[in-house]
Amino acid sequence: MKREAIRGIATCRIIMVLFLVTVLTVLQGGGQLLSASPAKGPDRVTGRWMGVLDAGTARLRLIFVITLNNEGLLRATMQSPDQGPAIFPISDVTFADNTLAINAESFNARFKGKLEDDSTIEGNWTQGEVTLPLRLVRSEEAEHRPERPQDTQPPFPYQVREVNFKNDNDGITLYGTLTIPEGSGPFPAVVLASGSGAHTRDQVVMGHRYFAVLADQLTRRGIAVLRYDERGVGESEGNHSSATTVDLASDLDAALDFLISVYETSIYQIGILGHSEGSLKGAIAASRRDDLAWIVSLAGPGVPGEELLHRQTEDINRAIGVSEEDIELTRSINERIYRVLRLRRNNRRAEDRVMSVYARELRRAGIPENNIEERVQSLRLSFNASHYTWFRHFLRLDPARFWTRVDIPVLLVFGEKDLQVNAEINSKALEDALELGRNPNFRTIVYRGKNHLFQNAETGLPGEYGLIVETIDTNVVNDIAEWIKAQPPARF
Repeated sequence: MKREAIRGIATCRIIMVLFLVTVLTVLQGGGQLLSASPAKGPDRVTGRWMGVLDAGTARLRLIFVITLNNEGLLRATMQSPDQGPAIFPISDVTFADNTLAINAESFNARFKGKLEDDSTIEGNWTQGEVTLPLRLVRSEEAEHRPERPQDTQPPFPYQVREVNFKNDNDGITLYGTLTIPEGSGPFPAVVLASGSGAHTRDQVVMGHRYFAVLADQLTRRGIAVLRYDERGVGESEGNHSSATTVDLASDLDAALDFLISVYETSIYQIGILGHSEGSLKGAIAASRRDDLAWIVSLAGPGVPGEELLHRQTEDINRAIGVSEEDIELTRSINERIYRVLRLRRNNRRAEDRVMSVYARELRRAGIPENNIEERVQSLRLSFNASHYTWFRHFLRLDPARFWTRVDIPVLLVFGEKDLQVNAEINSKALEDALELGRNPNFRTIVYRGKNHLFQNAETGLPGEYGLIVETIDTNVVNDIAEWIKAQPPARF
């Protein structure tokens, strides 16, 4: 094994899809695809609508795009750009008696509003027991897109193929993009595994098409790359909100099986590159397969989920100047909330209990009563029952359980300024697991000045991600590509 530190140039600014809500750090996102309902006068509400939820301690933009299909059925997508790039699923959309109703069942949320004129809908957003006023205003203008010079556009100097494959165990079809270098091949090939949250094949993070850029740069360096929409997101089938990390790892398995079976003559070895939680998905898949050549872990967790979340919250709070007393209070409250999730299997009941515990702990901390309800509402909006299945499972997951069974070459890559997956404790935990499993063939690189996305960063805070022009430092990609190509051929 080899461990090294590499100096980077710190210039600008860090997610697994991270929501910072009052004292609780939450990871998880939504999906895409909506179901449809018969429309009456639907042309009056088609288009792009934007509104702002004011929950006291948080102001969140919501964007709805409503369309009409060939059968005369309304469809919609929903996005909360202040919480991340994910497109959220909606179960049904109706327009009758001048009233628009949007029901996002998987998030226990709904909007109902009256069309006042062609450009305004006055109504209410209800999520769980919280109801807030929400005015939607027609907004056909596209969002401002920050400069992203690494986000290349066609024509590409390589083959691009749109593909789909089946996860037979769960009966769902997933869709993705395969990029193959020009030339006769065969080539090394990698499947990308995305981090926490509901990601399309591009793993968009605050305006950065992270996996699109990574796939482009790796393919230009002679490596075939498959990336895909997670279940329930983009074009892929399935339900993302009910999926655990192990469920999502089975989709990665399906992607590997597809690539091997269909493109066997085009590739001479296959591996996994996982970012953040995607690294854990990769370890789960690699621990039960014997046809992989290597695995690359980018900012992968090495400690159990609950320990990771506590450290993540503490590191971020310290970086923004929160007092040690408040950091200790935050941990105490989170410990109680996590305990509720571990012990209560019914998500709706768990949600009620989480909010009750949160309110009680805020009172104990001396928070004024008129602020407590605002904070509870804010928490309920961002961390409700729709997140609990994944979250409960993640709290219990210990990456060592899988990494000790990985016996192929491993590249562990961390950013020194990563505040989400601390480089020091997580790299040591992964090294310990690999050594315990008697795998001597691993290398660890910690890049100085790099954040969770391996951008050159000033603070490493999540809020910096979108402010940085670069998507990923090309030196990091170069090192990864060279390591992959240096691995000995391994047939599957």
